[in-house]
Amino acid sequence: MEMPTSRSLAALAARLTFFVAGGLISGCASSPSGVSGPSHEAVTFESADGARLYGDLHRSGASNAPLVLLMHQGGSNARGEYGPIVPRLLGRGMDALAVDLRRGGDRFGSENRTVEALGHNDTLYCDVLPDVAAAVDAAREAADGRPIILWGSSYSGALAIRYAAEHPGHLRGVLAFSPASGGPLAACPPDAVADRLPLPVLVLRPTSEAAIPAVRAQLDVFGAAGHAIWVADPGTHGSSMLVADRVDGEGGGASGVEATWARVWDFVDRLGAS
Repeated sequence: MEMPTSRSLAALAARLTFFVAGGLISGCASSPSGVSGPSHEAVTFESADGARLYGDLHRSGASNAPLVLLMHQGGSNARGEYGPIVPRLLGRGMDALAVDLRRGGDRFGSENRTVEALGHNDTLYCDVLPDVAAAVDAAREAADGRPIILWGSSYSGALAIRYAAEHPGHLRGVLAFSPASGGPLAACPPDAVADRLPLPVLVLRPTSEAAIPAVRAQLDVFGAAGHAIWVADPGTHGSSMLVADRVDGEGGGASGVEATWARVWDFVDRLGAS
Protein backbone atom coordinates (compact mmCIF):
# COMPACT_ATOMS: atom_id res chain seq x y z
CA MET A 1 0.00 0.00 0.00
CA GLU A 2 1.51 3.33 -1.05
CA MET A 3 1.74 5.89 1.76
CA PRO A 4 1.07 9.56 0.98
CA THR A 5 4.21 11.66 0.57
CA SER A 6 5.11 14.60 2.79
CA ARG A 7 4.49 16.82 -0.22
CA SER A 8 0.93 15.54 -0.68
CA LEU A 9 0.17 15.95 3.03
CA ALA A 10 1.56 19.49 2.97
CA ALA A 11 -0.62 20.33 0.00
CA LEU A 12 -3.66 18.99 1.82
CA ALA A 13 -2.82 21.04 4.88
CA ALA A 14 -2.57 24.15 2.74
CA ARG A 15 -5.97 23.59 1.13
CA LEU A 16 -8.14 22.33 3.96
CA THR A 17 -8.80 23.46 7.53
CA PHE A 18 -10.36 20.83 9.75
CA PHE A 19 -12.71 21.46 12.67
CA VAL A 20 -13.10 18.76 15.30
CA ALA A 21 -14.79 18.63 18.68
CA GLY A 22 -11.64 19.71 20.47
CA GLY A 23 -11.25 22.92 18.49
CA LEU A 24 -9.59 24.22 15.34
CA ILE A 25 -6.81 22.11 13.90
CA SER A 26 -4.98 23.28 10.79
CA GLY A 27 -3.28 20.75 8.53
CA CYS A 28 -3.83 17.67 10.70
CA ALA A 29 -5.72 15.42 8.28
CA SER A 30 -5.08 11.71 8.52
CA SER A 31 -4.13 9.95 5.31
CA PRO A 32 -6.66 7.61 3.62
CA SER A 33 -4.50 4.60 4.41
CA GLY A 34 -4.44 5.58 8.08
CA VAL A 35 -8.21 5.44 8.50
CA SER A 36 -9.36 2.23 10.18
CA GLY A 37 -13.09 2.95 10.27
CA PRO A 38 -15.70 5.51 9.24
CA SER A 39 -14.84 9.07 10.25
CA HIS A 40 -16.14 12.59 9.68
CA GLU A 41 -14.52 16.01 9.76
CA ALA A 42 -16.02 19.42 9.01
CA VAL A 43 -13.78 21.26 6.56
CA THR A 44 -13.37 24.67 4.99
CA PHE A 45 -11.47 25.86 1.93
CA GLU A 46 -11.36 28.94 -0.26
CA SER A 47 -12.92 29.64 -3.64
CA ALA A 48 -11.08 31.67 -6.29
CA ASP A 49 -12.32 35.01 -4.92
CA GLY A 50 -11.29 34.18 -1.37
CA ALA A 51 -14.79 33.26 -0.18
CA ARG A 52 -14.69 30.51 2.43
CA LEU A 53 -16.65 27.38 1.58
CA TYR A 54 -17.80 24.85 4.17
CA GLY A 55 -18.22 21.12 3.87
CA ASP A 56 -17.90 17.71 5.47
CA LEU A 57 -15.33 15.05 4.65
CA HIS A 58 -16.55 11.51 5.33
CA ARG A 59 -14.11 8.59 5.27
CA SER A 60 -15.40 5.06 4.88
CA GLY A 61 -12.26 3.48 6.26
CA ALA A 62 -11.75 1.44 3.10
CA SER A 63 -8.26 1.49 1.62
CA ASN A 64 -8.01 3.08 -1.82
CA ALA A 65 -11.60 4.30 -1.52
CA PRO A 66 -12.84 6.50 -4.36
CA LEU A 67 -14.13 9.91 -3.32
CA VAL A 68 -17.54 11.28 -4.30
CA LEU A 69 -17.88 15.06 -4.34
CA LEU A 70 -21.49 15.89 -3.42
CA MET A 71 -23.10 19.21 -4.40
CA HIS A 72 -26.62 20.29 -3.46
CA GLN A 73 -29.56 21.88 -5.26
CA GLY A 74 -30.75 25.49 -5.00
CA GLY A 75 -32.21 26.41 -1.62
CA SER A 76 -30.38 23.50 -0.05
CA ASN A 77 -27.19 22.50 1.74
CA ALA A 78 -24.80 19.57 2.06
CA ARG A 79 -25.86 18.18 5.42
CA GLY A 80 -29.60 18.34 4.83
CA GLU A 81 -29.70 17.02 1.28
CA TYR A 82 -27.05 14.33 1.69
CA GLY A 83 -27.62 13.25 5.30
CA PRO A 84 -29.55 10.12 4.23
CA ILE A 85 -27.29 9.46 1.22
CA VAL A 86 -23.78 9.58 2.69
CA PRO A 87 -24.24 6.40 4.81
CA ARG A 88 -25.08 4.45 1.65
CA LEU A 89 -21.87 5.66 0.01
CA LEU A 90 -19.76 4.85 3.06
CA GLY A 91 -21.34 1.41 3.25
CA ARG A 92 -20.20 0.85 -0.30
CA GLY A 93 -16.61 1.65 0.69
CA MET A 94 -16.58 5.14 -0.79
CA ASP A 95 -15.45 8.42 0.76
CA ALA A 96 -17.52 11.58 0.35
CA LEU A 97 -16.91 15.32 0.45
CA ALA A 98 -20.23 17.19 0.74
CA VAL A 99 -19.94 20.93 0.14
CA ASP A 100 -22.11 23.97 0.86
CA LEU A 101 -21.98 26.10 -2.30
CA ARG A 102 -22.63 29.83 -2.09
CA ARG A 103 -26.13 29.56 -3.56
CA GLY A 104 -28.37 27.53 -1.28
CA GLY A 105 -30.50 27.64 1.83
CA ASP A 106 -32.01 25.74 4.75
CA ARG A 107 -34.02 23.12 2.89
CA PHE A 108 -34.08 19.61 4.40
CA GLY A 109 -33.59 20.96 7.91
CA SER A 110 -29.99 22.20 7.88
CA GLU A 111 -28.37 25.53 7.20
CA ASN A 112 -26.02 26.41 4.36
CA ARG A 113 -22.89 27.42 6.26
CA THR A 114 -21.28 29.09 3.25
CA VAL A 115 -24.31 31.30 2.63
CA GLU A 116 -24.52 32.14 6.34
CA ALA A 117 -20.85 33.15 6.42
CA LEU A 118 -21.12 35.25 3.26
CA GLY A 119 -24.24 37.01 4.49
CA HIS A 120 -26.02 36.95 1.12
CA ASN A 121 -27.64 34.42 -1.20
CA ASP A 122 -28.00 36.28 -4.49
CA THR A 123 -25.13 34.81 -6.52
CA LEU A 124 -26.26 33.83 -10.02
CA TYR A 125 -26.28 30.06 -10.49
CA CYS A 126 -23.75 30.09 -13.34
CA ASP A 127 -21.43 32.25 -11.22
CA VAL A 128 -21.14 29.44 -8.67
CA LEU A 129 -18.91 27.49 -11.10
CA PRO A 130 -15.68 28.72 -9.43
CA ASP A 131 -16.93 27.11 -6.20
CA VAL A 132 -17.25 23.82 -8.07
CA ALA A 133 -13.66 24.17 -9.29
CA ALA A 134 -12.44 24.91 -5.76
CA ALA A 135 -14.37 21.94 -4.39
CA VAL A 136 -12.85 19.63 -6.99
CA ASP A 137 -9.38 20.90 -6.11
CA ALA A 138 -10.06 20.21 -2.44
CA ALA A 139 -11.43 16.76 -3.29
CA ARG A 140 -8.33 15.95 -5.34
CA GLU A 141 -6.12 16.83 -2.41
CA ALA A 142 -8.22 14.76 -0.02
CA ALA A 143 -8.34 11.81 -2.43
CA ASP A 144 -4.55 11.85 -2.91
CA GLY A 145 -4.61 10.20 -6.32
CA ARG A 146 -7.71 8.06 -5.89
CA PRO A 147 -10.66 8.39 -8.33
CA ILE A 148 -13.07 11.30 -7.94
CA ILE A 149 -16.72 11.14 -8.97
CA LEU A 150 -18.55 14.47 -9.29
CA TRP A 151 -22.19 14.38 -8.16
CA GLY A 152 -24.55 17.31 -8.69
CA SER A 153 -28.21 18.03 -7.97
CA SER A 154 -30.39 20.43 -9.98
CA TYR A 155 -28.34 23.57 -10.68
CA SER A 156 -25.17 21.93 -9.35
CA GLY A 157 -25.84 18.98 -11.67
CA ALA A 158 -25.66 21.42 -14.57
CA LEU A 159 -22.47 22.97 -13.18
CA ALA A 160 -20.95 19.51 -12.67
CA ILE A 161 -21.43 18.79 -16.37
CA ARG A 162 -20.02 22.18 -17.38
CA TYR A 163 -16.97 21.66 -15.16
CA ALA A 164 -16.38 18.15 -16.51
CA ALA A 165 -16.42 19.41 -20.09
CA GLU A 166 -13.55 21.78 -19.27
CA HIS A 167 -11.57 19.55 -16.90
CA PRO A 168 -12.31 15.90 -17.75
CA GLY A 169 -8.90 14.74 -16.57
CA HIS A 170 -9.74 15.64 -12.98
CA LEU A 171 -12.65 13.22 -12.73
CA ARG A 172 -13.54 9.56 -13.24
CA GLY A 173 -17.22 10.28 -13.99
CA VAL A 174 -20.24 12.51 -13.32
CA LEU A 175 -23.70 11.86 -11.89
CA ALA A 176 -26.17 14.67 -12.62
CA PHE A 177 -29.54 14.47 -10.87
CA SER A 178 -32.16 16.71 -12.56
CA PRO A 179 -29.52 18.97 -14.17
CA ALA A 180 -31.20 22.34 -14.59
CA SER A 181 -31.24 24.04 -17.98
CA GLY A 182 -32.75 27.27 -19.28
CA GLY A 183 -34.03 30.15 -17.18
CA PRO A 184 -31.39 30.99 -14.55
CA LEU A 185 -29.03 28.47 -16.19
CA ALA A 186 -29.43 29.92 -19.70
CA ALA A 187 -25.86 31.25 -19.64
CA CYS A 188 -24.37 27.83 -18.82
CA PRO A 189 -26.73 25.11 -20.13
CA PRO A 190 -25.45 21.55 -19.65
CA ASP A 191 -26.99 20.36 -22.92
CA ALA A 192 -24.62 22.56 -24.91
CA VAL A 193 -21.57 20.52 -23.87
CA ALA A 194 -23.08 17.03 -24.05
CA ASP A 195 -20.93 16.14 -27.06
CA ARG A 196 -17.78 17.56 -25.45
CA LEU A 197 -17.67 15.19 -22.50
CA PRO A 198 -14.96 12.53 -22.96
CA LEU A 199 -15.81 10.83 -19.68
CA PRO A 200 -18.83 8.81 -18.51
CA VAL A 201 -21.90 10.78 -17.43
CA LEU A 202 -25.16 9.53 -15.94
CA VAL A 203 -28.11 11.94 -16.18
CA LEU A 204 -31.09 11.09 -13.95
CA ARG A 205 -34.61 12.55 -13.98
CA PRO A 206 -37.88 11.54 -12.30
CA THR A 207 -40.84 10.58 -14.49
CA SER A 208 -42.63 13.84 -13.60
CA GLU A 209 -39.79 15.84 -15.16
CA ALA A 210 -39.15 13.49 -18.07
CA ALA A 211 -42.72 14.15 -19.23
CA ILE A 212 -41.83 17.81 -19.84
CA PRO A 213 -40.86 18.29 -23.51
CA ALA A 214 -37.76 20.39 -22.75
CA VAL A 215 -36.51 17.80 -20.26
CA ARG A 216 -37.20 14.94 -22.66
CA ALA A 217 -35.20 16.84 -25.26
CA GLN A 218 -32.33 17.18 -22.80
CA LEU A 219 -32.30 13.45 -22.12
CA ASP A 220 -32.32 12.79 -25.86
CA VAL A 221 -29.32 15.09 -26.34
CA PHE A 222 -27.27 13.27 -23.72
CA GLY A 223 -28.39 9.87 -24.96
CA ALA A 224 -27.43 10.76 -28.54
CA ALA A 225 -24.00 11.83 -27.27
CA GLY A 226 -23.49 8.34 -25.81
CA HIS A 227 -24.12 9.13 -22.17
CA ALA A 228 -26.24 7.08 -19.77
CA ILE A 229 -29.71 8.29 -18.80
CA TRP A 230 -32.15 7.06 -16.19
CA VAL A 231 -35.76 7.97 -15.53
CA ALA A 232 -36.69 7.27 -11.92
CA ASP A 233 -40.25 5.97 -11.58
CA PRO A 234 -41.66 8.01 -10.01
CA GLY A 235 -38.72 9.74 -8.30
CA THR A 236 -38.51 13.38 -7.28
CA HIS A 237 -36.29 16.35 -8.04
CA GLY A 238 -32.53 16.13 -7.66
CA SER A 239 -30.59 13.75 -5.46
CA SER A 240 -33.69 13.30 -3.30
CA MET A 241 -34.87 10.67 -5.79
CA LEU A 242 -32.57 8.38 -3.75
CA VAL A 243 -34.41 9.03 -0.47
CA ALA A 244 -37.62 7.04 0.06
CA ASP A 245 -39.15 9.53 2.50
CA ARG A 246 -38.81 12.27 -0.10
CA VAL A 247 -40.18 10.16 -2.94
CA ASP A 248 -43.23 8.99 -0.98
CA GLY A 249 -45.02 12.24 -1.71
CA GLU A 250 -44.68 11.53 -5.42
CA GLY A 251 -46.55 8.25 -5.06
CA GLY A 252 -43.38 6.19 -4.94
CA GLY A 253 -41.36 4.80 -2.09
CA ALA A 254 -38.69 2.26 -1.36
CA SER A 255 -38.99 0.06 -4.45
CA GLY A 256 -38.49 2.92 -6.90
CA VAL A 257 -35.67 4.34 -4.82
CA GLU A 258 -33.84 1.03 -4.72
CA ALA A 259 -34.11 0.70 -8.50
CA THR A 260 -32.46 4.10 -8.84
CA TRP A 261 -29.76 3.17 -6.36
CA ALA A 262 -29.11 0.01 -8.38
CA ARG A 263 -28.61 2.17 -11.48
CA VAL A 264 -26.20 4.41 -9.59
CA TRP A 265 -24.17 1.44 -8.36
CA ASP A 266 -24.08 -0.05 -11.85
CA PHE A 267 -22.72 3.22 -13.23
CA VAL A 268 -20.12 3.49 -10.48
CA ASP A 269 -19.05 -0.13 -10.99
CA ARG A 270 -18.58 0.51 -14.69
CA LEU A 271 -16.28 3.38 -13.82
CA GLY A 272 -14.05 0.89 -12.04
CA ALA A 273 -14.13 3.17 -9.00
CA SER A 274 -15.82 1.04 -6.37
